Amino acid sequence: MLLNLFPMKNYVFGLFISLSLIGIVACGENSSDLPGNYNDVDALNQASTVLKDGFSVVVPEGWSEKPAPMGASMMVINTSQKTSDERAKLINFQDYYTVLLDSQENLGEGEYIEILKNQLKQVAPDIEFFNEKFLEVNANEAYTFEANMRQNEIDFKILMVTINGKGNDVWVLTFNTTELDWDEYFDVFQEVVNSFSIR
Repeated sequence: MLLNLFPMKNYVFGLFISLSLIGIVACGENSSDLPGNYNDVDALNQASTVLKDGFSVVVPEGWSEKPAPMGASMMVINTSQKTSDERAKLINFQDYYTVLLDSQENLGEGEYIEILKNQLKQVAPDIEFFNEKFLEVNANEAYTFEANMRQNEIDFKILMVTINGKGNDVWVLTFNTTELDWDEYFDVFQEVVNSFSIR
């Protein structure tokens, strides 16, 4: 069960969902057995651009869109992955990314980022942030940071990208992998970020 730990309006509601997915995807549940209809893009054996309500994004070769949990717009899992992390193998963890639509309300971008980071600290008090920077994603202002966290005795690495949308909208892309697999999949994560387009 996913809980909303955020007392303030809808700020970063999807963040807890996204982080909790580490536990969901890493619970020994086979991603191919997840319920619901989804686009098995990896069956095409090629990358594909998926059009969604409000955005489009690439699903890389070997990855599959799965039913998004409540509050998320999209969830994509690396169904072809063979992780290098032995503990991750034991719980059947697979890399994944999520796309979430949130609202900054009247917050400045810096304030919103601090809320994100503070909520991450509540979930994982020992989390470490690094490589923080502003950038543009298809002409939209964005901010990105990486983070290290430990859960289930596994060292995870996270890439989080916030992209300003229309009005107060902010799109939050979260990529999760193990520290051992980070170098192998970082370029894939960058490809997905660079493909993200607001419609």
